[in-house]
Amino acid sequence: MTKISTAQLRKEVTETINRVFYANERVVVEKGNKKLAVILPYEEYSAFCRYQDLMDLEAIRKSKESGGKYVDIETIGKELGLNDQEESGGKT
Repeated sequence: MTKISTAQLRKEVTETINRVFYANERVVVEKGNKKLAVILPYEEYSAFCRYQDLMDLEAIRKSKESGGKYVDIETIGKELGLNDQEESGGKT
């Protein structure tokens, strides 16, 4: 994942958006050493939203199966064999 500072992004917003759109890059926006945001292709954002919806539905199903007990999303992710890919994001 490409990293860019907020100052650099202000200077290169068009170029950054073009890299995201045409080269399917993901860009992490940072201020200092703090990660503030991620710019990613719309298709990836849309897929992420669908994934979140599925996770929510699975949580509801698990909760109903367990008699209405709360089931946290991390437990469901582990049961489904999903790994945390925050850093790798599936791409480099």
